[in-house]
Amino acid sequence: MPSLRVAGNVIRRRKKLVAVIGAVAVAAPLTVFGVTGGGSLLKASSASATSQDYIQYAQGSGAHGSYVEYFPGNGGTPTTDTISSGGGGCSAPTLSPPKGGSGVLLGFPAYDYDTNYATRTTVTSNGKTVSAGAYQQKTGVCGGIGQDYTIDNSGGSGASAAEALDFTIGTDPSVAGRLFSRAQLNLQQQSSATGTVIVELVETITGNAGAPVTECYSVSPGAARVVDTNTPDQTNTPGCANSGNPLLTGFNDIEIRTLTPGGGVSVVGPTSTFFLATQICGMPPNGTPYGATTNGTSTINFIVTLPNGVCKTFTDFEAGQQTINGQPVNVATFDAFSSGAVHYTLTTNWGNQQECSADGSALADGTTTLCPKTQLSLDGQTFTNETYCGGATAADPVCVIKKTYSYSTANSVTSTDIQEMWDALFDLVMRGG
Repeated sequence: MPSLRVAGNVIRRRKKLVAVIGAVAVAAPLTVFGVTGGGSLLKASSASATSQDYIQYAQGSGAHGSYVEYFPGNGGTPTTDTISSGGGGCSAPTLSPPKGGSGVLLGFPAYDYDTNYATRTTVTSNGKTVSAGAYQQKTGVCGGIGQDYTIDNSGGSGASAAEALDFTIGTDPSVAGRLFSRAQLNLQQQSSATGTVIVELVETITGNAGAPVTECYSVSPGAARVVDTNTPDQTNTPGCANSGNPLLTGFNDIEIRTLTPGGGVSVVGPTSTFFLATQICGMPPNGTPYGATTNGTSTINFIVTLPNGVCKTFTDFEAGQQTINGQPVNVATFDAFSSGAVHYTLTTNWGNQQECSADGSALADGTTTLCPKTQLSLDGQTFTNETYCGGATAADPVCVIKKTYSYSTANSVTSTDIQEMWDALFDLVMRGG
């Protein structure tokens, strides 16, 4: 997902779009919240926004004690997958959707790795297929080393020196194609190692060649510990380095690795929870507008309109004020993802700016100051001026299809109101000023 920044008006592109006018900028979980700074407030269209969905992996005793359940953020009826197995002896958790359902809510792929987690395989060094293993409310890896319900690191060498357990977004229509924005995993040390065991979580998006998010935690002997992707350990994790922010990038695969030689951990009951980045979908008859308004020294309106039947997942949506080049500016952030190119429109009203001329010609009061142009950047460092088009193309994936200027006077001061309509062909983050 590319990223843009708009400065001056700036649009920065990384996997996001940033828009700034004069000096401004936007980026998106679909959580709507108030932010500090000038009393700014982000407001979302009530017709399009929902609270955060989540998936819960429960491990309990009895015939139906273990299951996976999806809870819709709009208060709808949960979906439950029953789980069979868990009897030991490489008994992988097997999910069954409810009657009439299709697909499952979570995936449980497992892998063996060589030393230092460099290369992974689904076949052990002795030819056995690697799978998840579950036993007595513990889930791990049935691979080439250790217990069948633990995620182990032998400290040795070869193709089966260490193990990893992944949780992936499922294929059930209610979650397919979605992203996680946060995970809370209940981990317990299951090894003879003394002291703490260092665990690394690696969060990725399938098919995305970008650097993964890595997060580090220490798990002590004894009681289980909930590790939260929102709050990785900052100390006491030798050999492991935190990088990235899953809340901003999203992920559909989270891998659990044990870095301590001789160490092992299990995912244990009662529950582990996976929060989904909220999504918005275009609805008949004319798509769904999703709007953000920030109020500071001026008002910025930012609206996304999706075609009917098209959905977008968000990982950040907020508004506030920032200081750019020494000037206070309003900022709205919208960071969106999807499984492919999505054609949609963005409307940005930058609010009242200092009086300026669209083309440099003199205004009624003689002002000739040229209005600043919005600039685009693919790397966040080199900026080029906005382009105008009849519609976005692969060669020009974000461009302006309409731009209007209007003027108002209050207390003898004239301001310029600039409104732009963008056509976009990929996911982005926009910051507007």
